[in-house]
Amino acid sequence: MRALLPFVSFIILALLQFADSKAQSNDTTGMINASINDRDELVIVPSKNSSEKDFDFFFGNWKDSGKRLKTRLSGSHEWIDFTATLNCDKILQGYGNCEPFHAMVGGKDFEAYTLRLFDVKTKLWSIYYANPNFVTLANPQVGSFEGDIGWFYSKDIWNGKKIIIVYKWDKSNPEKPTMSQAFSTDNGRTWEWNLEQSFERIK
Repeated sequence: MRALLPFVSFIILALLQFADSKAQSNDTTGMINASINDRDELVIVPSKNSSEKDFDFFFGNWKDSGKRLKTRLSGSHEWIDFTATLNCDKILQGYGNCEPFHAMVGGKDFEAYTLRLFDVKTKLWSIYYANPNFVTLANPQVGSFEGDIGWFYSKDIWNGKKIIIVYKWDKSNPEKPTMSQAFSTDNGRTWEWNLEQSFERIK
């Protein structure tokens, strides 16, 4: 019996490590139409059918039922719910759109602004996001839709860690689209999803 104890301890330790890794990186999607080259640069290419009309489904007024991970890249499983309203308007003759966002997060008002621009030459979308804590339009999420799913990436720093950020848009149901955000600390091999938003059109 005693001879089995080291083996049992090893199994328990392995399971704990596996559970921790799942908490930190709970998706192995990898990257779609994006990669890291040998110079550690994020290279993003458009899908074959990328178009300036890809976000036309989102024009109008929406209500948002969302949740965000309370603490990112820490193995947290605690989520904070929020509700929001927003309006997406076409700009630049359809080659862009803008979106003011108003939410209640933790009982407090929160305001943000999103600007999306389509580059005709590269066929890529750039998504800029700003809020009162980050008042800048630098470092956009860049990407395109592959069918009904949009993948948009950027490199950034989070609490001293180099990360890749992904936005995933799903317009399979254009009346109830979703958007999610995840961080990766291993160049896009695994992801921790930390934001989920479900939209419903206000008619």
